[in-house]
Amino acid sequence: MRLIILFVCFLSVSLPSVYAQVSAPDRDSQSNELILLGGISFYIGDLNQTGYLKYQDPAGGIGFRHNFNKRFSFRAAGLLANVHAGDADSDDPVQRERNLSFKSIIIEGSAQMEFNFLPFKLGTDYFFCPYIFLGLGGFHFNPKAELNGVWYNLQPLSTEGEGTAFNPGSSRYPLNSICIPFGFGFKWALNKYIGIGIESGMRKTFTDYLDDVSGVYPDPADLNSAAAIALSDRSLNKDPKVSDVGRQRGIATTTDWYNFTGIVISIQLPKRNLPCLGVQR
Repeated sequence: MRLIILFVCFLSVSLPSVYAQVSAPDRDSQSNELILLGGISFYIGDLNQTGYLKYQDPAGGIGFRHNFNKRFSFRAAGLLANVHAGDADSDDPVQRERNLSFKSIIIEGSAQMEFNFLPFKLGTDYFFCPYIFLGLGGFHFNPKAELNGVWYNLQPLSTEGEGTAFNPGSSRYPLNSICIPFGFGFKWALNKYIGIGIESGMRKTFTDYLDDVSGVYPDPADLNSAAAIALSDRSLNKDPKVSDVGRQRGIATTTDWYNFTGIVISIQLPKRNLPCLGVQR
C-alpha cells in the first residue's frame, strides 16, 4: 500500500512537469519506440529469502515507450517470466528439512514512468544515460510442484487447508494479483533509430502465495486428495508420533517478490507529421 501511495505521489509531482515541458517549443523531443526485453527472472519469498540471482530463469517481453521529452517517458509492457525455488538448495537446515519446492510461469502487464538523469534521445549528443522507473502492474501466476514424476497445480489442492474444514472461513488464494515494478537501468543510442540498454527491476507483489507457501500445516484429514496430503507436508524426517498440524509452514507476515534483469532494445517508430505550433486550420 505504501508503494502504491508512493507511485501516485510520483505521478502527481512528475506529470505536471512533463506536460509543462511538452507544451514548450521542444516538441521534436517527443517520439515513440517499440521495445523488446530479454533476460532472466528470479523470485524472493519463503523458499528463497535472501538469495538474489540464486535461481535464474528465462524471461522476455515486448512493449511501447512514449517519450514526452528528453527526461520523462511512459512505458507499457508485457512480460513473460519463469520462477522456481526449492528448500533442498538452502543453507538453512530447517528449510532443507521442510523440503518444499515450486515453479511458476508469470504473465505480467504493467505501465511505468521513466526518468532520465540526462537529456537523452536517440541520435542526439547524449548517447548514454542512466534512468529509473516506477509503475503499476498486474500479473497471473500458477505455482506447481512435482510428485513422482507428475507436476500438480498447487492452488486447487489447498495445501495449507484454504477453503477446507481446517480453515472454513478462508478461500483459495487468487492466481491474479497486482505488483509495483521499480528499478534502474542504463541505455545507449546506437544511432538515431536503435538503442540498447540493461535494466533490473524488482516487483513488489501483494500475494504471499507465489510459491504456495504462507501459513501453517493443515490437518491431512481435511485435504481433498492423496496428492494434496503428500505435497502439503514433504518433511524429510517426519516422526509419525508427532503431529505437524498448526505448525509454521511459511511466513505469513511477508509477501513475495520477483525480478526481471536483462537487455532492452529500443526501435524508434515513424513519427506522425505534427502541425507547427501556432498554425491554425
